[in-house]
Amino acid sequence: MDKRALEEIRALAASIPPLPISISKEKYGIPYKWEEESPGVYYVQSYFNDSRPYFEDTFRFAGKEYYVLAENYSGGVISQKALESGDKYQGNYYFEVLKGGYVIRYELLRHEAEHATGERLQYLEESMKHQAHFGAGECPEYFGAWQAPHDTPWGPVDKVKQVNKGVWFVKVQDTWYLSTIRAFFAHMDKLAIKLCHGDGDQHRFWELEDCAPAVYDFNRNGKCMEIVGYVTGWRDVLRCMRCKYPDFVEAERSEFIMLVKQQYMLAGGNAPAPALSDPEWDWIEEAEPWSGCIIDLDLLDD
Repeated sequence: MDKRALEEIRALAASIPPLPISISKEKYGIPYKWEEESPGVYYVQSYFNDSRPYFEDTFRFAGKEYYVLAENYSGGVISQKALESGDKYQGNYYFEVLKGGYVIRYELLRHEAEHATGERLQYLEESMKHQAHFGAGECPEYFGAWQAPHDTPWGPVDKVKQVNKGVWFVKVQDTWYLSTIRAFFAHMDKLAIKLCHGDGDQHRFWELEDCAPAVYDFNRNGKCMEIVGYVTGWRDVLRCMRCKYPDFVEAERSEFIMLVKQQYMLAGGNAPAPALSDPEWDWIEEAEPWSGCIIDLDLLDD
């Protein structure tokens, strides 16, 4: 946050009325914007005066975005079960927007839906499904954990191998597929999205021969780095990407080269790693089309 932006936020903080409840400014920052979403339920944006890392535990720079309710909350909208999902600290319940905030938004929507009809009710019900789906990854104790798929575009699932929460290999008859939850799929690269199958509310699928972009994306964005434990080798993933999807690799060249260099060093090479065009990279620049499977099927059938 630059000096000018910080001064603007400080001015905002000085101009707003104080929150009706006392909060821990040391842990949750100084409010510069707040709204009462429902009686006793406050949405807050805050900042810190001190220097903090760019990403502390929230997407906001040197600040937080959260809901807060007093310990003696009696508004009648937020349930006791929901309160138990919050961070109880010095007499309040705190819900970070991208964590427990899903719970608060769901409860607010649920309360409004109890008194809604027609199109408004339909909208609220769809919004509740959205909050519940994405919230399950952060608050399974409230929403329940993400469930593996039972059906696929090729038929019912016969066997499941969980990689991590929200990512599975599923077997239909004699064929394995890679599957993920919509919450992960929504933020994947266009290439992985293009190659997927399924259009339901919950899951998406890839045939193993076309799953390299999804595996690459899971590892790169940190959503499921455990997927690497199921491939025949990370070099195979990179070589498959280079051979089958050259346009994507060229578009993502700097990041792709970084991953290649990581493999060079892991294999015992000395930095600096050679360029992709150097002879040492024959394994990544093979002229023959890629025809193998990057997934170790023996690990799935054990």
